[in-house]
Amino acid sequence: MCNRLRRGQLARASAVFALVAVNMVLSTGATDETATQSVLKKHAPENIADLRAIQEQATSIAQKVVPCTVALHVGMAQASGVIVTPDGFVLTAAHVIGRPGRDVTITFPDGKTAQGKTLGLNPQVDGGLVQITDKGPWPFAPIAPRDESLKLGDWCLATGHPGGFQAGRTPPVRLGRVIDSERAVLRTDCIITMGDSGGPLFDMQGRVIGIHSRISEETTMNLHVPAATYQEAWEVLKAGEVARQPSRFLTRFDTNGDGKVAREEIPDGTLLQVFDRMVGNFNLDPEKTYSLDELSKTLGLDGPRGLDPRYLPLPTRLDRPGETLPREQFTHGRAVRSAFATLVADARRSTVRIKCNGADVALGTVVRVAAKSENRRSAGQVRSLGHVGRLDRDQGQRIDRP
Repeated sequence: MCNRLRRGQLARASAVFALVAVNMVLSTGATDETATQSVLKKHAPENIADLRAIQEQATSIAQKVVPCTVALHVGMAQASGVIVTPDGFVLTAAHVIGRPGRDVTITFPDGKTAQGKTLGLNPQVDGGLVQITDKGPWPFAPIAPRDESLKLGDWCLATGHPGGFQAGRTPPVRLGRVIDSERAVLRTDCIITMGDSGGPLFDMQGRVIGIHSRISEETTMNLHVPAATYQEAWEVLKAGEVARQPSRFLTRFDTNGDGKVAREEIPDGTLLQVFDRMVGNFNLDPEKTYSLDELSKTLGLDGPRGLDPRYLPLPTRLDRPGETLPREQFTHGRAVRSAFATLVADARRSTVRIKCNGADVALGTVVRVAAKSENRRSAGQVRSLGHVGRLDRDQGQRIDRP
C-alpha cells in the first residue's frame, strides 16, 4: 500500500515534475498536435524542443485533470480518488474504502466538500468504487477505452494528495513513464507516496489508465490498478458488491491470458500434470475449453475474498530485457537526461555563488548584463538582489562563479 514515506521522496517527486514545469526555464509556445504526438512516441526526448512539447502537453492535461482529483476521508483515514462520471462515481483503491456502505467525505482541490458512500470493491486487484450522494454534476475525467492497450514507455501523469489534503495546495502532478503493463497491475516511475492511495494515473490525453495502489523501497516500483479492471467489474462495483475473481491458482493454467483454459494450450510439465489430476477428480472434459469463471464455479473457487496485500498481483516480467521498459528510458534514465544537456550547460554558465566576508551565503542567477542577480530564497520564490547586493558589496560581499 502507499503507506510508507520513502526517504527524500517528495524531493524526488519535485524533480520528476521538472519536465512538466520547465516553463520556468523554457519559453512556451504553440506546438503542433501531430508533432507533439510524434515526440511522445519517441524512446526518449532528444532536445529542448522535445522537452517543450512534453511540457506543454503535460501542462494542458494537468489543468483538466486536477479539478477531478479528490481527497477521500473514510473513517480516520485520508486518501485520494478521481471522479470518472458527471454523476459522481469515484475510482479509488479497495484498501482505502475497506467495505461497502461506509460514509465518505469528498474534498475538492478548492476545499469544497461533498458527501458520498463506498460501493463495491475488487480485492483481487485492490480496486474500489465510491459514489458522491450530493447532487451534481461533477467535474470528471473519462476512463481510457479497454481496447486501447498501453505501451512500454508511454508518458503518464499521476495526481493525488500525498500526505493528505492540504488547504491551498492543488494536487501535486508527477510525470513518468509506463515501465510494465499487465492485465492486473501497472508499474510506472511516477513517484507516489502516503496519501496518494486511490489517486489517478492519466495518459497524455487526460484519460484515467490506473489507480495508485502500493509502492516498495525502489522509487521506480510504483504499482497501480489498471483502469480496465474497473470496467470489467463495473456492474458489480456499482451494485456495492465484492467482485468475485478467478483464483490465482487457476489463472496459472490460462497460459495465453485470454480468460480461458484448454488442455492443449498447457505446456508439458508439472502444470499439465496438475490439470490432468483436476480432470479426473472433478469429472472435467479434457477436450473442452473452460472459461476461468466456469472453472472457478466447478471447483468451488468463486467465493468472494477479503483484501490481503500479500496476494495482490505483482509485475511478472520486472526487468526482463525486451519485456519491460529499459532503465535508461526511465524518467530519470540516461537517455532522457541527455536531452537536458544544453539546457543545463546554459544554466551553469549563469549560476554564481555569493560570498560575504569569505563565506558562501547564497547561490544566484545572472539575469542581466549588469550582473544583477536573482537569489532563490526558498523553493518557488525568486527575489531580485539588485539594490541590496550593491549595498552589501560595500560590506565585503563578493560574487563568484561556482
